[in-house]
Amino acid sequence: ILIEALQGEISVIATNLEIGIEVRASANVHKQGKVVIPAKVFSDVVKVIPDDVIHIDVDGQHLTISSDNTNTTILCVDAAEYPIIPRLTGGEEFEVSQRSLAMAFARVSSAISSLDSRPEISGAYINVGGKQLRIAGTDGFRLAEAKVGIQEDLTLSCIVPRATILELLHILKDKGDEAVKVRLSDNQISFSLDTRYVVSRVIDGSYPDYQKVIPQNSLSRVLVARTDLERAVRAAAIFSSSISDVLITCTQDTISLSAKNTQRGSSRSSVQVQVKGDPFE
Repeated sequence: ILIEALQGEISVIATNLEIGIEVRASANVHKQGKVVIPAKVFSDVVKVIPDDVIHIDVDGQHLTISSDNTNTTILCVDAAEYPIIPRLTGGEEFEVSQRSLAMAFARVSSAISSLDSRPEISGAYINVGGKQLRIAGTDGFRLAEAKVGIQEDLTLSCIVPRATILELLHILKDKGDEAVKVRLSDNQISFSLDTRYVVSRVIDGSYPDYQKVIPQNSLSRVLVARTDLERAVRAAAIFSSSISDVLITCTQDTISLSAKNTQRGSSRSSVQVQVKGDPFE
């Protein structure tokens, strides 16, 4: 990682040339400068320091981290050849609350393909139109979509790599109402919020027209408490087979989830629901 001491703050930058992350924090800086050190070593050292305030000093190729009770020296390298993460300026930009964006990413992340054989579905599809942000993910078997209202009336779309979505979930974990500025320019996308900045490449290719596979009409609709359904699914998953099959049986007022495994046993859970339409299995 690149650590840079600026006026009144420090900047920490990490990149793998596909995604770049910068985080800034207030600091009492005596002398400005920058240095590159191993990310994991620095993280592990800081985690075990019990004090709230640490002192960082650089002398040549050595970085010293000290506090009231600890003193650690890490070998570092010159920062001159460290890649610069770009600050996007052109393209289109919109804003969305941190809480809404985090919830949308969380809802679709599990459905995104983790395989590189089909790169166009190995990321989340971001589409903006009609003052609405739609985010979708699929692996060819599962499909998830989340919708968020925005103020800007823009038209844009791109595919953001799965790794970027997972990193953003960590960064947005506070889930406050602070606005996140999202900018798409050429083949890159950036996410900016107060002291944090993420920039990533976007995936080339056309995302499948997933809306064609979403049924416009339904034989049955079920209204169920999310926590009750989640609890029943988790119970059935314990006894599901290698293909993770769970049998769902719905009557007029109850939905049952069952699973059987010849080596573990079986499970069946029922949840009260409201059904519009015909029972199904």
